Amino acid sequence: MIALARATFVTALLLVLAAHAHAKNDLFDLEWKELAPGVHVGQRPDPMRYPVVCNTVIVIGSDGVLVFDGGGFPTQGDQVAAKVKALTPKPVKFIVISHWHGDHNRGISPILDAYPGAQVVGHEFTKAAMLGAPMQRIHKAEVAGDARDTAEAIRKALADNKFLDGSPLDPAERPFFERFVADNVAHQAELARMKITPPTIVFDKELYLKLGDRTVELRHFGPANTKGDAVMLLRDAGIVASGDIVVAPIPYAFGSYPSNWADVLKQIKATKYRVLVPGHGPLQSDAAYVDLLIETLQSVAHQVNALVTQGKSLDDISKAVDFAKVEQRFTRNDPILKRFFDLFFKQPVIPAAYNTAKGIENEKLTEDAK
Repeated sequence: MIALARATFVTALLLVLAAHAHAKNDLFDLEWKELAPGVHVGQRPDPMRYPVVCNTVIVIGSDGVLVFDGGGFPTQGDQVAAKVKALTPKPVKFIVISHWHGDHNRGISPILDAYPGAQVVGHEFTKAAMLGAPMQRIHKAEVAGDARDTAEAIRKALADNKFLDGSPLDPAERPFFERFVADNVAHQAELARMKITPPTIVFDKELYLKLGDRTVELRHFGPANTKGDAVMLLRDAGIVASGDIVVAPIPYAFGSYPSNWADVLKQIKATKYRVLVPGHGPLQSDAAYVDLLIETLQSVAHQVNALVTQGKSLDDISKAVDFAKVEQRFTRNDPILKRFFDLFFKQPVIPAAYNTAKGIENEKLTEDAK
């Protein structure tokens, strides 16, 4: 998927447009591919479509099944449970959550309904964030009146052929937002079904889960996209699933840890994977995109740290950081990719790096006292 700012934006925009929407039946449909014997990945073909849908991995061993990132929406969880049943009579033993963002976990309840003996697994910070302020903030935003305040502004912006920030819409963006509107009814139906289902098993640095003859390795390489990212390694198949440490074609940087994120990506690259399954987007068979992420995050962290040392304000730093060497390599001059590179990466990555440099918490587990 989603960190607070991204989730608030997506939820507000969809709620506003709901009255005018016509659902498309394929909004949450997954396409399945076998990556190796007993390893299957489900993906939505268009990773930029809204709402975002995470990639799901099913791992089958001799005595059970593990699901990695079973889904942010119950319809996705329904499909995952049905796919497991079609593949094997073995039970789901583990549902692993890569991180706390809801587009990776708030739709796993149908899998647990189908396999009530399954354990939910995640990093200890992931559990704390799901039970604490980060996840609760998102839940409150969905039921609060924020969408009402946003409604008229969005309607006017679209009527004026503008985006929320007042910038003009490129003509090539209109089909994207037309589909965005049409998809809204299906999204709204899912919101009512979503549940917070925190881990029942937590780990700190590493955890090995047995599926009979197959061992699934979970690693926490350090803070990256969140403070609790879990990476799945299938050493026997050369497959790594990264969660949102890797997202393509546009990375998500809300509340992230840019400098350390680059270091974590280096550790993932060092596994010499055959296939990398990102949190969203196409499978990776080489390190080209990972290298681009590393270069970009290191550049941002270096620039922000230098400007913080000079005593610059966040506002001044936001205007000064230069993305010229990397931006087009992400966006390829596509207007939608340009729009969301700004929204999902450029805007949030600078305050994330600034907070890290200043020792300010990016993911507070408790609300500030009033």
